[in-house]
Amino acid sequence: MKKRLTILFVIALVIVNVACGVSYQKLMEKPEAMFYQGQFKEAARELYKEHGSVGSKDEMLILMECGLMLNAAQDYPNSTKVLMKAGKMADKINISISREAAGLLLDQTMTNYKGEDFERVLIHMYLGINFLFMKKPNEARIEFKKVNDVLKDIKVSSSGKTYRQNVMAMYLSAIAFEMSADLEDSEKEKFGDWQTAYVSYKQIAELEPRLPMLPTDLQRLAKFIGDNEDYRKWVGRYGRRDNLPKDAGEFIMIYQAGRSAIKVSRGPLLSDQTFNVGLNVALRSASLAGGLTAVAVMAALNKAENPIPKWQRRANNISHMVINVNGVDLGRTVMLNNIEDTAIQTFDDTEYPALVKKTIAGMVVKLGASAAGGFAVKHLTKFILKQAGLGSIADAGGNLAGVAAGAGIMTGLIASLKPDLRCWHTLPANLQLSRLFLPAGNYNIKIKFIDKYGRIERFTEHQVQIGKGQKTFFNFRTLY
Repeated sequence: MKKRLTILFVIALVIVNVACGVSYQKLMEKPEAMFYQGQFKEAARELYKEHGSVGSKDEMLILMECGLMLNAAQDYPNSTKVLMKAGKMADKINISISREAAGLLLDQTMTNYKGEDFERVLIHMYLGINFLFMKKPNEARIEFKKVNDVLKDIKVSSSGKTYRQNVMAMYLSAIAFEMSADLEDSEKEKFGDWQTAYVSYKQIAELEPRLPMLPTDLQRLAKFIGDNEDYRKWVGRYGRRDNLPKDAGEFIMIYQAGRSAIKVSRGPLLSDQTFNVGLNVALRSASLAGGLTAVAVMAALNKAENPIPKWQRRANNISHMVINVNGVDLGRTVMLNNIEDTAIQTFDDTEYPALVKKTIAGMVVKLGASAAGGFAVKHLTKFILKQAGLGSIADAGGNLAGVAAGAGIMTGLIASLKPDLRCWHTLPANLQLSRLFLPAGNYNIKIKFIDKYGRIERFTEHQVQIGKGQKTFFNFRTLY
């Protein structure tokens, strides 16, 4: 009896905590508005100052947000410090047994945020990008390798997920190896870095053979490492593409486009036929007590919200950028990582069906707990009435109290069925890249923003210096 009452008390207490908690969406309102107004550093400062407390269940997610905000502000050293901390948490974060139980009995907002698979991958992607901008190619290589290492681990450790290698990380890793080669004094080490970059370009060609920059990269690197057979093969396939300016440098644009999808509610629980049918079957085979019936539960669930969120696209008005150099259009950005498609398709195709089954099982456990609570109250009421000399009404009073308690707790549990809408709000919809080889010198570079209809939406102009044999990186983020 005492054990059952303890369970009942814990459930009630957790319900109160859920009701009183501030949602992540509310927490993000002000800093996110600041971010999308272009106040990148101010947004990061506001978010961390107000909500970045150590030990918070949202701490890792807040670090991810702040790290990306600082990347957009081009404050790469501080962005790196913040994302490094988030990356370590993502590797080690662990939910205690009690938190797992609370998550099962109620909702996942009670647990530490673990991050979606693709979000944990992108922590390392942004760390690698930061290191490239800080001219630290060796550190960048490590992070880009982690991107695909994490993807491989996900594929091995989970069933049904079909993540493939991240082409953006592979391509930037190859660039990082080329940068390392430029810094090497040893011809042996230089050759090794070129060879590794060349292998990466060949692997990318198998995944995305139509990438416009690949023919030049394959021919350049085949020539660097002296692989004449491969060089002839690439020239035969693509035509001569490595006729680059003498003593050229490079202009490399990393473009972060628009706003990625975020989690929103799916709406009423029973509007989903999979839930409706699955719950009916599960409840009819479950053992309920305390006055609860499958019919009564299904009637009460008419007001419940689907606890599994969905991903909803947001603004992404720019298709790509055209790079105009001294009045001539020389290149355009190409999408290498579609973040919003990864979020939506992976979740809908592989995760949602499994989560429905898991959630139905969890709900049956919850309802069983509420029935057990009603059963405990029923017998405790009988005992108290008998001790008070009211034995004649003990049975009726106990039954009434049990039904009321069970129904009340069930109502509270149903009210707590809320989707966990936490996600990385400030991510772009996709990552794009452009790479141009230019003679050393100063250039007027006009960046044209091309909308989905092929029109120039607007443009910006920048004075850029290209150094001989140097890679000049440019980071641009659109927010609409």
